Amino acid sequence: MLDLRRFKIRLKNKSNLKSVNPSVSKTTPITVEIDEQWSYTRNKHRQCWTIYALDKETRKPIAFVNGRRTRRNVKKLLALLASFTIECFHTDGYKVYHSLLKGKNHIISKKGTQRIERYHLNFRTRLKRMTRKTICFSKKLCMHKLVIALFFNFVAFR
Repeated sequence: MLDLRRFKIRLKNKSNLKSVNPSVSKTTPITVEIDEQWSYTRNKHRQCWTIYALDKETRKPIAFVNGRRTRRNVKKLLALLASFTIECFHTDGYKVYHSLLKGKNHIISKKGTQRIERYHLNFRTRLKRMTRKTICFSKKLCMHKLVIALFFNFVAFR
């Protein structure tokens, strides 16, 4: 029988999973939509959030962070986005975005985040672990994060 711990170590070592899309140009100015998506492991009280940024024109994810819905994780995402030339940020009304994006071109509206909300639907359709009412869920947080990273690296970043 395959040991889960050994499998994860092998998988992480062989495939250098990235949190930033390498195919997006860092010099071309882009407009970004940022939003978070809820999922869970084991039961609905053990929440895991995927916070990610989407290029508004190409509709491709640029970067993502897994974890809790905290200020620290939003800061991690913004640090990943720091190397890109971003003209404008579109977000929803989450207060952390407002405080961290002060002084930058930041638009808060549901109309500005329509593409990323649509991407949530595609994401949930492709990965059943992200669906709210399902019998397909992750038991361990590390495997959940690994599956999401694999999805972004092998499907979304292509």
